[in-house]
Amino acid sequence: MSTIAIQNQLTMLELAKNIAPNGQLHKVAAILTRINRIWDDIPWFQANDIFSHVSAQEYSEPEGELRTFNDGVGNVSVETQEVRDILSMMEAYSDSDKAMVDAAPNPQAFRNGRAARILRGIGKSWIELLFYGNNGTNSKSFNGLAIRLDALAATNNVIGAGGTGNDCTSIYVVRWGEGAAWCAYPRGSSLGLEHRDLGEITAITASGKKFQAYRDWFKIYGGLVVEDPKAIGRLANIETSGTTNTFDEDLLIQLLNQMSPDEDFSSMGIYCNSTIKTQMEIRLKDKTNVNYTMDQGLAPGGVLKFKGIPVRLCESILNTEDAIS
Repeated sequence: MSTIAIQNQLTMLELAKNIAPNGQLHKVAAILTRINRIWDDIPWFQANDIFSHVSAQEYSEPEGELRTFNDGVGNVSVETQEVRDILSMMEAYSDSDKAMVDAAPNPQAFRNGRAARILRGIGKSWIELLFYGNNGTNSKSFNGLAIRLDALAATNNVIGAGGTGNDCTSIYVVRWGEGAAWCAYPRGSSLGLEHRDLGEITAITASGKKFQAYRDWFKIYGGLVVEDPKAIGRLANIETSGTTNTFDEDLLIQLLNQMSPDEDFSSMGIYCNSTIKTQMEIRLKDKTNVNYTMDQGLAPGGVLKFKGIPVRLCESILNTEDAIS
């Protein structure tokens, strides 16, 4: 499977291997990465606060000054602003009727299967926050990519494809790594990822009746940190129906070159839903294609790449985005 090459970073799966050599966290992380390949790309670092991370973002670049002999120049400085990214707490409990579990041919395998399905759902919910989380409308949520890239401005790496209405989608591009974009887990925690078997409990129904059950508890604590605003980009307002203002690869090339003018795309990932990825793969068949390749690797069917950048399918990206202006 093709991965994004970034030095000195660990993805959730790699961190889980190091933190929990008994394999428990590793199993949880492996389930998440199998169903949302974006997990394979995201580097995770510990936050510098318990449930937030404070970054110093540069917002001015000093300029040099010419001088002559026996004449000096003034001082320069880099102006920064403090940005605090909050982390979100996502949890879930699951109760399984003890009689049902005990009647299964392999009770532990039965519980493990249920836990895996719950983890897939939690992982999907967390990725939805990664794209659409909005702390302004939900104080429990960290800010995702869409709210950080919610207005057309080429200087801020947001380009529009011309679509209107609420039947649009977007392609999101991220340059991952420390100093760029990454995800944080709370200071002092075990990655912010946990599954705990709470054993047998007495469950109570909505009507107040009781039964014996096995309880599991799951959590993902974390959030998105963007240290460099230029590390994230969005090709927005792509119409998902009709024949105009649809996906235009020329605009994606423009966005990539704005985000990485040195054309070093090795730490970048492209994220889209099946509508856009299907269009990309159809263009891959064109004999005159020069932008798309398929890295066979270990992934079933191979990994689609655009200008050498992995394209990840993320079904959390909507076909019903409102056009931005």
